Amino acid sequence: MANENLDSIGSDSGQARGAARTAERFPIEYELITDKEVEILRPMYLEARTAERVDGPAGAIGGADAFLAMGVPQAQIMMYQQTMRAFKSLEDKLDDVLKAMGTDSSDDKKANKAMCVDLSSGGMRMITAQKVKRGALAKLTLTLPPLHPVIVVAVGKIVKASPIRLSSGKRAMETAIAFEVINENDREEIVAYSFKRQRQEAARAASSQDDDDY
Repeated sequence: MANENLDSIGSDSGQARGAARTAERFPIEYELITDKEVEILRPMYLEARTAERVDGPAGAIGGADAFLAMGVPQAQIMMYQQTMRAFKSLEDKLDDVLKAMGTDSSDDKKANKAMCVDLSSGGMRMITAQKVKRGALAKLTLTLPPLHPVIVVAVGKIVKASPIRLSSGKRAMETAIAFEVINENDREEIVAYSFKRQRQEAARAASSQDDDDY
C-alpha cells in the first residue's frame, strides 16, 4: 500500500503536530454525505468538540470528557468504553443475522464499516469494502483505541481512492482522506492519542532491546 502523506493535508498544524501520527489499525464508521449536509454540519462541528455535541458520544459509547469532568478515574472510563464496544459488536452481529434472514433492523442506516490504517492530525487512510470515489465527502466516526478512549466525529474529503486486493483475495478500496471539517479540540485529541501511541511503541522497543542485551 502506498503511503499517503496526510500530515500536509488540511490545516497546517505545525511541526509537532505533523510528527503526531500512528499506523495502528482500528475500526471506524463513515457515511457518505452531500455538500449541503456538510454545510449544515460545519458550524456545529467547528463550534463544539464531539463530546459536547448532540451527535457526539456523551452518555453513549464515548463521553470520556464528560466522565473526566465528573471525576471518574481513567481506568473506569476505559472499562466502560470496552464494555460498550462489546455491546456494539453484539448489536452488529444481530444485524448480520437479521439481514441473513431477510429482515434488516436498520433500513435507513447509512453507516459503513471501514478500517483506519493511518491517522494524523490532518487526515487518515482507511480500507473499505464499499466503492468510493475521489472527491466524495464523508462523515467520519473515529472511536480511538482504549489507550486514549475518545470518539471524534468529523467530516473528511476523499483525496485518493485505489482498488486493492486483500490477503483473503477479496477486493477493497484504500482511500486517503483529508479532514475538511473538524473541531480543533478533536484534532488535539488525535494528536494526544498519536503521541501516546508513539511513546508506547518507544517503550516497547526499549524493553525489547534490554531483553536482547541479556
